[in-house]
Amino acid sequence: MGEPSAPFPDSRRAANILTMHRLARKADGVQALLRWLARRTGCWVGLVDPAGGIQAASPQGCDSDVMKLVADGLCVMRERGLRAFVAGESPDCSVALLAVGIPGDRSGTVPSGLVLAVVGSDPLGTAAPADAEPLLGVCWGRGKPNGPGGAWRSPTRVDGRPCCIC
Repeated sequence: MGEPSAPFPDSRRAANILTMHRLARKADGVQALLRWLARRTGCWVGLVDPAGGIQAASPQGCDSDVMKLVADGLCVMRERGLRAFVAGESPDCSVALLAVGIPGDRSGTVPSGLVLAVVGSDPLGTAAPADAEPLLGVCWGRGKPNGPGGAWRSPTRVDGRPCCIC
């Protein structure tokens, strides 16, 4: 009858998406997703603002070379009006930048919001960063930290009622 068929190539991606959805429902959904993405990709992962400031990041630190690569990529994104950008400084270090869509952010441009930065030898070796981007936006929009170590703001309200997204 032949050999059993190999699992569908998308089965791993589907499992990853389910995992990300479970993580996004946690109180610390942003940090949980960033930690998972860092483990899954083997890269440094962070949410940066348009000026290159780190708003949230995976636990492993990043050096000034990484931040320079991110800042240079953000400049290119702004200049060209891009929502995604990939650049490689060397075979060992590339950056993938993806604008994060935050619910209620109507502009849809990079200067107004966060950017998911994935830096390492193969930042787009899986579809995980692209799949995580909308979940990060929802989690960030659900409540963002008020400064380092600060409390999360309360959920967005719609028509005077709490809006539960995740």
